[in-house]
Amino acid sequence: MNGKLLWLSVGLVLLGGCSSTPEVTPSTTEEPPRLLQVGVTRVVEGDILQVVDSEERTHTIRLRGVDAPEPDQPYGEGARRCLEELVLGRSVLLSANMRPLNDMLVSEVYLRATPVSKLLVHKGCAWWDQQSAPYDLRLGHIENSARQARRGLWVDRSPVAPWEWRAGSGRP
Repeated sequence: MNGKLLWLSVGLVLLGGCSSTPEVTPSTTEEPPRLLQVGVTRVVEGDILQVVDSEERTHTIRLRGVDAPEPDQPYGEGARRCLEELVLGRSVLLSANMRPLNDMLVSEVYLRATPVSKLLVHKGCAWWDQQSAPYDLRLGHIENSARQARRGLWVDRSPVAPWEWRAGSGRP
C-alpha cells in the first residue's frame, strides 16, 4: 500500500511539473473595452441615433439592449422624445465593440458613465431587448420596476412589444 502511495505522489509531482500555467504577457491579457466619444446630431427613433465622430463622419447607431416602440406604434413618438431629451446635442460614448446591423451599428451608448439603455428602460421608454443583450439581467429588473411603477409606456396595461408590432400583430 505504501508503494502505491509513493508512486501516486511521484506521479502527481511529475504531472504538476507538466501542467504549469503559461506566463501571462501584456499581449495576451484582455484589454478593457474602449469607448469612442461622439456627438449626437439626431434621434431617428426611440432606440436609434445619428452621431458624428471626431473626423466628421456620420454614423447611425442602434442602442444595444433595448427595443423602443416603432414610430407608428402607440408611444412611438414619446419614446423618440424621451431619447431626444436624454442625448440630443450632447456628447456620448460608444462602446468600440460594435456590431453591424443593416445600415447601422449596434452599440452600448453611455451618457457620462451611465448606459442610455438603462435610462430608457427605467423611464418606461423601451423594452429590454433580450436578443441583443440576453446576459444583461439588470435591464430585466429595471423593466419590471418600470412596469410596476407604470412609468412611460407601462401606463397602458397591455402595451404591444415592438417585435410583435413589426410582426403584424400590433393594434390598427
